[in-house]
Amino acid sequence: MRDEMAAILRGGGGTLAVGAVMGSLPVWLAPTVKALRESQPDTSIEVWEDNSARLLAMLDQRLLDLVIGRSSVSVHPEAYDFIPLEVEEICVVVDGADPLGDRTGVQLADIIGNPWIVPQATLPMRSLFEQLLDDEGLGFPRYAMETSSTFATLALLQTGGGTVGLIPRKVAEYFAVGGLVKILPIYIERRGAPYGIATRRGATLTQPVLKFIELCQSRIAQK
Repeated sequence: MRDEMAAILRGGGGTLAVGAVMGSLPVWLAPTVKALRESQPDTSIEVWEDNSARLLAMLDQRLLDLVIGRSSVSVHPEAYDFIPLEVEEICVVVDGADPLGDRTGVQLADIIGNPWIVPQATLPMRSLFEQLLDDEGLGFPRYAMETSSTFATLALLQTGGGTVGLIPRKVAEYFAVGGLVKILPIYIERRGAPYGIATRRGATLTQPVLKFIELCQSRIAQK
């Protein structure tokens, strides 16, 4: 206990429980956690990955100190202090070994009859997808598999040739480097609500939380 108090007094130590949506992991969470551990190596960090609604519920229950997600999905968004970080782009992907990923000039209409893995109906990305289909005058894919998990999407892409999925572009780019997925050349103009840092409105923020927010704001300034 004495060591923990000494660490806190010198600006380190303490604990941080942070929840993050999948799209923020490679771009915001991982770099910020890395910087936090470098500046305060004696801080204990706990990370949860889920959709915004579930993470905000955990924030409400004080199981998390902050959430990187969308406060707009909550029925009471006014209950949070919110710092926007980024507007998320989405893209269409196939398995890294799928020949479809090497085709040029692929349009959404060309693959609407393929097996699809789509976000569940309660997720913001699902609304974007449905709006995109309306823009293109296309119906919803028949017999599409639905999931709330990006990891499940990546695994299910391997279930058959031509299977396509919808995931955040930053996540797709991260996994494309290792050859796990290929991004189809389909430009999606529509954007959803920005995700950012949500904390309980009026809550007293601990030093690790304040440092995490400071590091994120430094990254905003660099963009």
